[in-house]
Amino acid sequence: MDGKTQMLDSCKFIKTILMLTVIFGHGIAYWSGDWFIGTPRMPAPPLKLLFGWIGAFHTYGFALTSGYIFAFKMRSNVI
Repeated sequence: MDGKTQMLDSCKFIKTILMLTVIFGHGIAYWSGDWFIGTPRMPAPPLKLLFGWIGAFHTYGFALTSGYIFAFKMRSNVI
């Protein structure tokens, strides 16, 4: 496996991890009370902190990694 393929595989792995954090972040948003107007029946304040931390990077990192993979494929004429 050459260096470019290995680098692209690493980016795909990072993209997968970030995709899972997006799913996890949306899952805990309900229990943090930030998903809708009102409060959940059983609020979980620690999840609110975790949701804030995950929200600081998950969407931006996912978009950055996806854009990098797209640009890499465009420059390599893979698409």
